[in-house]
Amino acid sequence: MRTLRERFHMSERTVEGLKSDLSTLAAQRDRVQAELHQTRVQAAQLTIQLADASMALREGRANWAQDRQNLQHTAEELMEYIFQMEQKTGTVTTARWDTAPIASTGTNFHCKYP
Repeated sequence: MRTLRERFHMSERTVEGLKSDLSTLAAQRDRVQAELHQTRVQAAQLTIQLADASMALREGRANWAQDRQNLQHTAEELMEYIFQMEQKTGTVTTARWDTAPIASTGTNFHCKYP
């Protein structure tokens, strides 16, 4: 009978130790799950920020291209106006427009007027 009691008490101590270990492990699991959730939320926020920044960059590039095109068009109109004025007055005060590069684009302007 004594042996049975000793075994029983030893089993109770083992059960108490296992309960404590299980409780510790459950708390640790809960902390890790909370950290994982927080990390996923942060990753989602960063993904949104990256998408916003990418969209702003694309919009900026599109605006820049539009501005560049508008400026080139304005420059061409001004060159044509100057050419017309030179034709009317019979003076030539500018270089030949048909070979002049437009701004820094490297493209050549071809005037409609000979």
